[in-house]
Amino acid sequence: MSTDSRPGSSGGEMPENLRASDIMVPVPRTCSPFSTMTEAAMILKDQGLGMVPVVDLGKPVGIVTDLDVAATDAGDPGSGQQPVSDVMNRRIPTAPAGTPIDQIPAMMADADAPTLLVTDAEGLLLGAISRTDVAARLTGGPMAPVSDPNNFVEVDQP
Repeated sequence: MSTDSRPGSSGGEMPENLRASDIMVPVPRTCSPFSTMTEAAMILKDQGLGMVPVVDLGKPVGIVTDLDVAATDAGDPGSGQQPVSDVMNRRIPTAPAGTPIDQIPAMMADADAPTLLVTDAEGLLLGAISRTDVAARLTGGPMAPVSDPNNFVEVDQP
């Protein structure tokens, strides 16, 4: 019998009420669509997350990954001044804060994404969940697939 009283820690069992907000990691830094690729690269280096959310008025509008920065660096030497809005991925996999944890792996698989951004009811960014975060909480039992087009936020070009 486990003496650990944290949610999801009782002998590897997962409580039915564990939600995305319970396992997310708050994202300490974000950038705006007007941030430069150099600024995004510095945030990536500081956070060590492999991605930085791009937000406008607190809502996610894109993601810049370490691969995006590397591809930009390989091009024109002045590309560091390029705004992240020119490079960011606008198809953002999101999960509402109340999403049950057992649905998250299928949402990641459907989105072909290693990370989901967690949002509140107004669409404001709360944090992020990686596959590692989920794996640390799941027991490996079977999960029903989730295919929901509302798992994404797609932003038009400005």
